[in-house]
Amino acid sequence: MMVSAKNNISGRVKSFEDWIDYVFNHPVTEPAWYFKDIEKDNWVLSEDAVVEYMTRLFANPAAFLEPFSNAQVNQGLQYLVSPSCSSQMFALLNESVSWEKRKEALLAIYALFERYFVKYCANVLARDEKRKPLNNVCFMWWDVFPWHGRPKEPKYAEIDGLILSVMEKILFISHTACQESALHGLGHWQISYPERVKKIIDDFLARNPEMLPELREYALRARTGRIQ
Repeated sequence: MMVSAKNNISGRVKSFEDWIDYVFNHPVTEPAWYFKDIEKDNWVLSEDAVVEYMTRLFANPAAFLEPFSNAQVNQGLQYLVSPSCSSQMFALLNESVSWEKRKEALLAIYALFERYFVKYCANVLARDEKRKPLNNVCFMWWDVFPWHGRPKEPKYAEIDGLILSVMEKILFISHTACQESALHGLGHWQISYPERVKKIIDDFLARNPEMLPELREYALRARTGRIQ
């Protein structure tokens, strides 16, 4: 898959620090800044640079996101992950970047959940009134992530298996919001990998007999793809 990572990257964005500033250092508005930015792309990061930068960010998020509010980080992460906001995440799917680099970045997404969402998201379901700003992007991460598997194309087996394994690993994090996010993603992948998704969720249910009834109900729906 050959896709471009360029979108709303201005001429001042060159270094990792520039990129962090561009993605996160904005007033929180509705609609978000990236829906109102009409700057032309006069300097474009390479896909290799985008993959490198996302790997650094996801692997050690607190080190780089501390200066920003939860609401700023929520909008910035939405910008990175959602194809409706940018095409940045497509760099992780671009075959012009070595698989080893893309694999490292995809694996680093687990660290974003385990080291950041656990700390800054409320330990509640997405619909709970006690949720915090970051609960939104946490819950929607795997829904808007621009890849839900291509089982009929063998060349994508490795990336599909890796992403499924990341979602499975997130289910081992003892945090309701993170677990619900992974279940949300698995529910969208169920149509592509029904048996693999069923096994992952069955194992999760077996390990957690005392989970919230609402989370169990959601897991059972995700198991058969009945989620939104």
